[in-house]
Amino acid sequence: MAWTQIQSPPLSPIKETSLEKS
Repeated sequence: MAWTQIQSPPLSPIKETSLEKS
């Protein structure tokens, strides 16, 4: 479901933070 976050514009920055956190 990662693609869903990438598709959402507001989640764009959140997805990047998730990758850094992981």
